[in-house]
Amino acid sequence: MSTVIVPALVHGAWLCAWMTFVVLGSLRHDPRIWQKDAPRALQELLGSAPPETARRKWGWSLVMLVGLVGLSALLMREVGALPGGGGFGPRMLAAYVMFETFNLYDAIVLDIGVILLWAPEWAFVPGTRGHPSLRDWRFHVRAFLTGVAGGVPFAAIVAGIAVLWP
Repeated sequence: MSTVIVPALVHGAWLCAWMTFVVLGSLRHDPRIWQKDAPRALQELLGSAPPETARRKWGWSLVMLVGLVGLSALLMREVGALPGGGGFGPRMLAAYVMFETFNLYDAIVLDIGVILLWAPEWAFVPGTRGHPSLRDWRFHVRAFLTGVAGGVPFAAIVAGIAVLWP
């Protein structure tokens, strides 16, 4: 079981790199893409996103999905080739570790490092940079814990598909 940790961490690092591209690229393209992931007070301040944001969000979501599916498939293939790695348990553990590697990176590097500390002007809808709700650490901790819980069904789906797919 522990032999799946190393490939999971390696694929998790690749997922971090891919998602850094997706998050920073999409923020640069249109920061409103992420407004539904912002604190409620900021969402209320922003109101509804314009229709062009929905189109951009769809496109960036597709880019994100391609990376997530591709890296998950590569990880499942690698884990499946390990001795005893072809079962549901080792694959679920590997998928969970990969996902949680990104979840932790997202919390520390992207949320805290980019949004709170670096806070580049281009990453915010004009007038929202430094909004007090973004400084609420509880919001960021809740988002991380949501990812911890959300990683379980993600890992189960990835492992289930890998076990059932010939």
